[in-house]
Formats: sequence, C-alpha cells, structure tokens
Amino acid sequence: CLQHHPPRNHLRRRLTCFSWNSGGLAAAKFDFVMQWLSNNPVDLAFVQGTHWNLDSEWCHPDFFCHHSGHNSHQAGLLCLISKRLCPMDRITSRVVIPGRLVHLRLHGDQRSNDATAS
Repeated sequence: CLQHHPPRNHLRRRLTCFSWNSGGLAAAKFDFVMQWLSNNPVDLAFVQGTHWNLDSEWCHPDFFCHHSGHNSHQAGLLCLISKRLCPMDRITSRVVIPGRLVHLRLHGDQRSNDATAS
C-alpha cells in the first residue's frame, strides 16, 4: 500500500477544535484554560457548562470570545475563535438555545465556515 502525503501547504489548512464541559468555570479555571489555549494551536474552542448567566462578547489577546448564558446554574456556553482565523468583523453568531446552543459563521473571502456549539 502506498502512502500519500499532501503538500505541506495543505497540511496547514486544518481547522483545530477543542470542546470541553467545564462543570463550572470559576476565574482560576478560566485563566488556566486561556493560558493552555494560548500555548496550543487551537482555532475554535467551545467550553460548555460555564454556569455563567451573562451574554457577552469580548477580546482576549489571542481569541475573540462569545458567551451565551442562562439563568440555570448548569448552562453557559463559551465560544472562543482564534484571531488567526479571521478578523472580528467576519464573525457572526446566533444563539439558538440560550446557554446551550450557538451557531457561529466565519465569513471568508471565498467560503464561509459554520460551526455549532452545544
């Protein structure tokens, strides 16, 4: 059987995703997660079960952050989009179920990419 290896420039086109149910994301755990993500080649990260009730968007040095909260102590969904992927004005999001399901769209020059996080 012959092994086929794609050209090197094709290897870099991979989209790396990370998903984790945090079981509650206190400040110390959030800082640890952000440090870990900053030191690893992750393009999209989804952290479920933050237990945060706020809806918010903010910028981190390495990521655009979108959080969908819910007044339930067991919900909360944090979506982190690496700044390497696209500028902030090319990201749209829609909360389908607050704190539970978010649809992200990353608008590219020739193609858009959709991601759902739950």
